[in-house]
Amino acid sequence: MTTGGRWPAVVGLSLVVIMLSVVQPALLVFVPLGLLLVAIPSRPLRLHLVGLGMLLLALTLIGAHADMLWYAQRGWVLVLGAWFVGMVVTWPRASFISRALAAVTGSVGTAVVLFVVRRGGWQQLDWTIGQSYRREAATVAVQMNAGSLGKEFSGAMMQAAALQARLYPALLALASVAALGLAWWAYRRLVARESPLGLLRDFRFSDELVWVLIAGLALVVAPLGDVAARAGVNVLAFMVALYALRGLAVLLALVGMPSIVGTIVAVVVALLLYPVVMTGAVVLGITDTWLDLRTRMRSGTEQGE
Repeated sequence: MTTGGRWPAVVGLSLVVIMLSVVQPALLVFVPLGLLLVAIPSRPLRLHLVGLGMLLLALTLIGAHADMLWYAQRGWVLVLGAWFVGMVVTWPRASFISRALAAVTGSVGTAVVLFVVRRGGWQQLDWTIGQSYRREAATVAVQMNAGSLGKEFSGAMMQAAALQARLYPALLALASVAALGLAWWAYRRLVARESPLGLLRDFRFSDELVWVLIAGLALVVAPLGDVAARAGVNVLAFMVALYALRGLAVLLALVGMPSIVGTIVAVVVALLLYPVVMTGAVVLGITDTWLDLRTRMRSGTEQGE
């Protein structure tokens, strides 16, 4: 789902993990990598890689505060890594993104089952994470509070914290996909000396996932209560991000990779016109689901030749 095994792609995935995840980024990347190295060792067997995997798994034991969030973070990364290992073993011909999305879906399903069994667990965890976001926002607001913009800045920070607290399941799911990309890239580089991730312009996922987007929209629109609405909003946020990335991939396939100056200009325009650019990318990504624009472009090019 990136521009291959080049370092800019690794940096980009790392930034996604750092910015979006409520789980510690190191855990989110290194624990799945450790599970891959231990559960699917290299052939011929290289014991130092297995040892590295066991050392990475030992990260789950590190931490000064063994509170609910401590256990939740480690539980998530272990379940996520186990699901991804299972997808790699049982689905050998699938693309990375298919395996990663299946692993995230399986992890969410596992979490739902656990919260159903442990009544009240979700409410407690949700409150804990919300409090964490609010504390961080308050700390930043206090540090940056100066001049006439103090109240406005504090209010904006608290609104952002409230939005993060509502959308953190989607943000964690997106960060988990990126983290699995880093783990898979590192694993294949260590085991096979190859870079497993494809070019960004070729990024796509199953067209049937458009029904997940529709289901999320239905949950938001239907009068089913706040729980269903929040689930729908998170499903929509996750799928919109995927379709925006797919739209960007289509755009790169159609117009080509810009120069460094062009990239800088594009980033500035995207920041200034974020709603318009985001909407256009999502629409283009959804359109590609129905029309397969890149295949049509290649067919037209071949016919022109």
